[in-house]
Amino acid sequence: MGGGGETSIPIDKYSLDTEEILIYLKQGETTTRYFTIENKDTKKINLIIKSKNLGDLVRINETTISLNPKESKTIKLDFLARDDTNPDLYLGKIIVSSAGTEKEILVMIEVESKSSLFDIKLKIPDKFQYVLPGEEILAQIELYNLGDYDRVDVSLDYIIKDSEGKEIIKEHDTIAVETSTSFIKSIKLPLNLPFGKYVFYTRVNYDNKIASASAWFNIGRKYSIPVKAGITALIIVLIICVIIVLFKIRKIKEEGKAGKKVDASYPGITKIIRK
Repeated sequence: MGGGGETSIPIDKYSLDTEEILIYLKQGETTTRYFTIENKDTKKINLIIKSKNLGDLVRINETTISLNPKESKTIKLDFLARDDTNPDLYLGKIIVSSAGTEKEILVMIEVESKSSLFDIKLKIPDKFQYVLPGEEILAQIELYNLGDYDRVDVSLDYIIKDSEGKEIIKEHDTIAVETSTSFIKSIKLPLNLPFGKYVFYTRVNYDNKIASASAWFNIGRKYSIPVKAGITALIIVLIICVIIVLFKIRKIKEEGKAGKKVDASYPGITKIIRK
């Protein structure tokens, strides 16, 4: 039996301690977040850190760093919404790269008017954290009147975006609010949506003042850690079984060529070899 080449397993050279950053700002506000990079390699690595689709909404404290083996470093991110920043949902990424390898942190920045007249909250129930294309996504929405108004009509937008910031669906309502109201909003998802992370974004507009709320959800199937671990273990067991069988076949062939007695405890394999 001919020998095969060795298969090398790629090394995860570095890791990030977070996958998502969520930011909520009013016009004119700033805030700071941090994330940590760890060098898991056995040699020194150089990394480049940059943002994508976030413009001047984020300032990265360090854009190039070097890490010795097992060394880690915390990176500071400053987020800023200027007074004239348009109230909206901004989606982008922090990208960390080294020698052709990239890792990403999804960033969601929600900017509201400086003095909004309403407050809005949005929550996606656990049951709808993972949905499939063509199904409905549901959100629990609460709306609060912060002014001294009687019953007024307000404009509401509901928007689904993908992780790249592309608008998938947009719907509109006008509802009457006195002091507060809560309701369920459902949106039918297109059948052709690829699996991945999406955001449900809603905003209320009254007197040209905007308040908003948003939440991530996933299109795809949820696999728990035990299921993933079970699948991985099964694959490992199958690989080991294949290796053992190939080893036994090779051993029997070698013993047959040498004129040795073949082990009768493997009759199936012996039959194959004799053919």
